[in-house]
Amino acid sequence: MKYLYITVVILFTFCSCQNNETIKPTTLTIKSNIDTVSVAKVFRPINGTILWDITLDEILKKDSDSLSGDLNIENSEIVRVLVGGKRFRMILLPNQNYGVGIDGDSIIFTGDNAKGQEVLNAFDRAYVAGFPFLNRFTKDTTATLLSNHIHDYKFKDISTIDELLKTEAIDTDFHSVLKTEIDYYYAEGLVNIANYKAERAKGSVLKNFKDLVETTKVSFPFTVEQKPINWVDYVMEAEIRPAIVERYTKADREQFYSSDTIHHIYKGVINEQLEEPFREQLLANYILNASKQNQYEKSLIQIFDEFNTNYPESVYSPYLENDILKIRTYYQKIQGELPDTVTFTGDENTNSLKELIKEFEGQKLYIDVWATWCGPCKKEFSNNDKITDILKDNGYKKLYISIDKKEVKGKWLGLIKFYDLAGYHHLASQEFVVDFAENHSTRKGVVSIPQYLLINEKGEIITNDAPRPGAPNDLLDFIKGLDQEY
Repeated sequence: MKYLYITVVILFTFCSCQNNETIKPTTLTIKSNIDTVSVAKVFRPINGTILWDITLDEILKKDSDSLSGDLNIENSEIVRVLVGGKRFRMILLPNQNYGVGIDGDSIIFTGDNAKGQEVLNAFDRAYVAGFPFLNRFTKDTTATLLSNHIHDYKFKDISTIDELLKTEAIDTDFHSVLKTEIDYYYAEGLVNIANYKAERAKGSVLKNFKDLVETTKVSFPFTVEQKPINWVDYVMEAEIRPAIVERYTKADREQFYSSDTIHHIYKGVINEQLEEPFREQLLANYILNASKQNQYEKSLIQIFDEFNTNYPESVYSPYLENDILKIRTYYQKIQGELPDTVTFTGDENTNSLKELIKEFEGQKLYIDVWATWCGPCKKEFSNNDKITDILKDNGYKKLYISIDKKEVKGKWLGLIKFYDLAGYHHLASQEFVVDFAENHSTRKGVVSIPQYLLINEKGEIITNDAPRPGAPNDLLDFIKGLDQEY
């Protein structure tokens, strides 16, 4: 298949106090067999940290077979690149030439440090707070066992890049950046697991796990000049969360969450633990990460306003404003009345899905199971307009079932208003949730949301895994298939 040629020209000019010398530009050339590619996106860091996917340069198509643009690369940067749905990481250094070939699922790196780029993307980088990573270390019951086990994983990665350096497949600058990535990935993993085990240990075992965290922080300080891509997570795990766990019990922290004061607690600890400029950097990232969860905590508005007061010229503020604006809009919108398009059904004594759908005898239903804390659920609400006509034309009514606890009823009602969730609504009892998990969930014994179901006129469940609003064509095809069956 014909390749598209995507050329990103990265200009780097070096001025010497002794002479004016222009360094040749760094270039990135991407070849792709994806015919629909019209833009390449390079997500770049601010002061060494990437703010989700919002700090980017877009490289636009300029002629029939190429995309090109200019980027300023003054120091080494670890970036994320998105081309035609393909995501990968790259280390960009001044005055180098990089190439990438995309063919189906294959990504092939060429040019300077190609082997290093390949290794960077080939490393197993499981989320250190996730069970796939944690389960590797369940048998490490002491700090020594854990430290040695982490060292074994890290030694394997370091040996790989040391061999590349030895054979001159990568240069020393690239090796230095990649080694920092390896060091801090495993440092974060170590402190995360050590903190987890410390919360469940006693006596000398507890002390040893805490000591391990402290020695790791000394060996790998957060003040590192070349920030690793996990810098924010590492500082949170090594410096901030341990301080909060030390000061407040689990019950305290749960109360902080329910009263919307938890973010003020984190802000206070960040201010105490970090000096500038790291304080500003972590606060900005914390505000962004918290607001991106779409929990619409009012406290984040106040914290953002204080941030702007304390840092009136902050480079981060423009990137935080959109998500804070959503929270402001949320509180403006929930002051209004519920629209006439919202109807509540069932009550707290409705203890199963079968009981609930009896109220809709003779009607077809498209059921959306969600919760106020579920980010993917709320993300799908933006796609509701895509299926409105499909459901209406085929005689389906929309029923939303929330599995939230009754203590957050106010937030449940607020989100119904905020997202304009026209249709029928039910706040499930805990008995309802248990019954649903056992009999109707896509994962027996646990409710995995968002989940969508289709119910026919007889009150029978046609499927408990219906296509979601974000896949309208799949939903339409599924419904048409049902019509053909009957």
